[in-house]
Amino acid sequence: MKNLPSDTSVDDSLLNIATGLQMVENISLLSHSKESDFVGINMYVDDEASIRGASTNRRASEIAHFCGQPLDVKGDAFLARVLDDGDHFGRLDLTISEISSDADWVRAANRQASKRRSEMSNMDILRGLQDLEKNAPSSSEKSAAELEKENGNKAFKRGDWRAAINHYTKAWQQDTLLISAINNRAMAYLKLNEYEKALEDCQIVLERDANNVKALLRRAVAYSNTGQVDDAQRDVDNVLRLEQNNVEALNLLKELEMRGVDVR
Repeated sequence: MKNLPSDTSVDDSLLNIATGLQMVENISLLSHSKESDFVGINMYVDDEASIRGASTNRRASEIAHFCGQPLDVKGDAFLARVLDDGDHFGRLDLTISEISSDADWVRAANRQASKRRSEMSNMDILRGLQDLEKNAPSSSEKSAAELEKENGNKAFKRGDWRAAINHYTKAWQQDTLLISAINNRAMAYLKLNEYEKALEDCQIVLERDANNVKALLRRAVAYSNTGQVDDAQRDVDNVLRLEQNNVEALNLLKELEMRGVDVR
C-alpha cells in the first residue's frame, strides 16, 4: 500500500488473500509410480522457512534422510499418503506407527532413491554420495554458489530485495544447475513488482523442470499482475493437476474469480 498512489484503495478481501498467502513446497519422499501401486508419500514444508531463518526440523530431516534424501528441513512439516494414478487422486491413511525408520514405505523410498542415483551420470553419482554423507553441512563445506544463495536468503529475510537479487544472480552465474537461486530471484522480483523479470526467471526454471510447482505459482502471480489472466489460469490449473489441494493455487483461483474472470 505504501508504494501505491495516495488516492488508491484496495479491497480488504484482496488484502486478506495477499497477506494470507503461504507457499508450500511438496517433497516427494516416495514417488507414486507403478512399482508402488501409484501410492506415494509426500512431505509438505514451508517454502519460505529457510528465508525467514526457521530452525531445523530434526525429525523431518531424519525421515527424509532414511528415505535417501539428505535434506535439511526448516520449520513445520507434515506427511501425507496419496493415491495418484493419473485418473484418480485421493488421500489415504498414514498412521503414526508408520513414522519409523524401518517402515515398509521408508524402505521403498530408499530403494527408489538408490535406483535414481544409479541412473545418474558418474559426476552426479559422486555428488549424490557426497550429499548422503553430509548432515546439515557447515558453511565451509558449501560451494561458493550455495553461499551466495544463502546470502540472498538472508537479504530476502531482511526485506532487502535488491541485495537478494544480486546474490541470487551471482549464485546462478557460478552454478547454472542451481535453479533454486533463479526461483528465489523470481520471488524477489515479485516483491519489487518487477513482473516481467519474474516471468523470465520462472521460464528459466520451467525449461529445466516443467512441473516445478513454485515456479508455476510465481509465474501465475506475475501473469495475473500483468493482465495475462488466461496464462495465469493455465499455470494455476497445472499446479492443481500436480497438487489437487495446493493452498496457494486455490487462493489464486479465488483472486481471479474476484476479478470477474471465468476460471472454470
